Amino acid sequence: MLWHVLAWIVSGIWGFAVGAATTKILRQRHIELPDLFYLPFSLCLTLATVLLNVIQWLILNYFSHGLCFTHFLLTLPVYLGTAPFCALFLTDARYRLLPNHLLELGAAMLLPVLTIVALILHSPEALARVWGLGLAMGLGLILATNIGLGMGDVKLAALLSAWLGLYGWFAPLTMLLLASLLGGVFALILVISKKLDLDHDIAFSPWLITGAFITWVVHLPSIMVGI
Repeated sequence: MLWHVLAWIVSGIWGFAVGAATTKILRQRHIELPDLFYLPFSLCLTLATVLLNVIQWLILNYFSHGLCFTHFLLTLPVYLGTAPFCALFLTDARYRLLPNHLLELGAAMLLPVLTIVALILHSPEALARVWGLGLAMGLGLILATNIGLGMGDVKLAALLSAWLGLYGWFAPLTMLLLASLLGGVFALILVISKKLDLDHDIAFSPWLITGAFITWVVHLPSIMVGI
């Protein structure tokens, strides 16, 4: 439990830094983030990050029969990825922006952590999945940029695939299928309700992020059995 609490504190500080970076990036584009309950965005992201971390810990605790340090290691990437993924979710859903600086912040935090976790677990296969699946997803989706997928979506999908690669070979594919399904259903509802024209597309990154977190939860039972 102590390791998780320390991680929540660190991820909260990291969330404040990501929130401040997001605010600065959007201001450079002449976009001002509104305060939420009279709190600046950076503080809101801090609180949201810690709250989601606690929820993630509760989910982990539900699927496990007594937490150990290995459980903490497997959960650490999702703790640290929450803040940048939440910020990217917001900027794309509301402003149709996936700033490269935010993607770089997420990659700079997650990729070294994923690599270190795989090495500590003495799992060359996990290390191969992290880098192999991340690169494969990025290269594979570059082809999809011709049908409306932006390079920001490609970079985000590659980063999410690297994270989910820590847990299994097919986790990134599950994420992509869920994102496509959820995004497609959402678009269909908007079209039927006449809130979206067929000539317009929708933000895909929020569905990628949603699909990634659902995939993480779906894979937890098998992860717990395997350690």
